[in-house]
Order: sequence, then C-alpha cells, then structure tokens
Amino acid sequence: MKRRLTALLLVLCLIVSVVPTMAAAAKDVRGHWAESYIETLRELGIMEGYPDGTFRPDSNVTKAELVTLL
Repeated sequence: MKRRLTALLLVLCLIVSVVPTMAAAAKDVRGHWAESYIETLRELGIMEGYPDGTFRPDSNVTKAELVTLL
C-alpha cells in the first residue's frame, strides 16, 4: 500500500512538472509557419525544445543541435 501511494505521488509530481513546459512551448510557436511541424515532432518525442520550454523557431540551429536532431 505504501509503495503504491509513493508511486502515485511520484507520477503526479511528474505530470505537474511537465504541464508548464508544454504550455510555454505552445506559446512560443503559436502562429509560426512551422507550428504544426514542431507540435508533431514534439508529440512524437523527436524534439523537446530548450530547458525553459521554448522552441525558438526563428533562431539559428547550431551544429550540436543538428547532430542531436539527426
């Protein structure tokens, strides 16, 4: 019983910590021409964006970011 409660609490914490990141990402690309592509890549788990939850779609892609995507 104690393990189940601990596991449930851990899952709840993970869900709560992800929600603000997803909301920030949506605002960052809202209205951008690549919005649908970025959202598809995010949903498939191919691309996560930056640690602050943004995607910065108009920024240049560095070599390291390109290698990570490939």
